[in-house]
Amino acid sequence: MLLWVVRERRWSVLLGAVGAAAALVVLAMAADPAIVPQFLYMAAYEAPQAPASTLGTLLRAGFALATGREYFWLQFVPPLLSLLWFLPYWSRHRAGRRWERHAPILLLISLATTAYGWIYDQIVLLVPVVQIVTAVIGAGRLSIRTRAVAGYIAVNGAILAMNVAGVGAFWYIWVPFGFAAWWLVAREEIVTEMPAIARVRLPGGDSAL
Repeated sequence: MLLWVVRERRWSVLLGAVGAAAALVVLAMAADPAIVPQFLYMAAYEAPQAPASTLGTLLRAGFALATGREYFWLQFVPPLLSLLWFLPYWSRHRAGRRWERHAPILLLISLATTAYGWIYDQIVLLVPVVQIVTAVIGAGRLSIRTRAVAGYIAVNGAILAMNVAGVGAFWYIWVPFGFAAWWLVAREEIVTEMPAIARVRLPGGDSAL
């Protein structure tokens, strides 16, 4: 969004975001004046109690197991790599005025490489889910809908089974990758077998998929 604001010179959007964030901080501090210093101290010195289900946690744990040393900065290597991926991606697609087509892959990669995240953060994956659903809901091929629904149920069924079994938070690390695999397979099938739906033009020129 920041790159879009700079490119389009939509400074009012940036000012609105900063103003809204500042107003919310003021409201929070009205209830507890120490909340900001406490948060900054927690961010700097206290790690979350539950291990994050992220690649950064896996990288830190693996490095500590192999060397006996643990480095906090390793938690942020995956986000850095995703940023290095995003910059050329933005360069290729910045001419598009609408991001409906790009939001799913951005969210999937962001969740897969975030420094900190847990299973309840996966709610944002509704965006790629809705994209696939809207693409196949009017499809004439029952087999495409059936496979898309079956894949979705399989991923969610595995999550539910882990939840019932009381599996630790870290082991949900696979969830963004599971949804990414489902999205990629479903999207490829739609583009291959239903090109007319995949090429539906959105306002602004981008296609739906």
